[in-house]
Amino acid sequence: MATVAGIGIGLFLLAFIWALCFFFCLAFSRAQGAIANAGIGFVLLAVILTVTLWFFPRGELSAEEQYTVFDSMYIARMTIISFCGVMMVVGGVLMVVFHVFEPQKAVVLKRMR
Repeated sequence: MATVAGIGIGLFLLAFIWALCFFFCLAFSRAQGAIANAGIGFVLLAVILTVTLWFFPRGELSAEEQYTVFDSMYIARMTIISFCGVMMVVGGVLMVVFHVFEPQKAVVLKRMR
C-alpha cells in the first residue's frame, strides 16, 4: 500500500475533493441566478463521495488486522459525543443571540441649563 508519512492515498483524495468543493463554493457564491446554488450541490457530492470512500475501502486487510478486537461501544460513544458537541454549539449560539445581542436602550439624560 502506498503511503506518504503513514497517510494513505484515500486521505489525500478526500482532502483534494473537499478543497475542490471549497473552491467551487467560493467561485459560485458570487454568481447570479440559479447557478449560485451550485455550491450546495458540490457539498452534497463531496459528502456522498466521502461516505462512499469511508464505508467501502478498497484495501485488503493484513494478517494483523484480520484478528483485531474492535470496541463494541464505539458507535454509541461517538453518538453521545456528537450529540453533546451539537448541543454545545446550539447553546453557544443561543447565548450569543440572547445575551450578547441583547438590545441596549438609550437612557434619556436630564437637561442641564
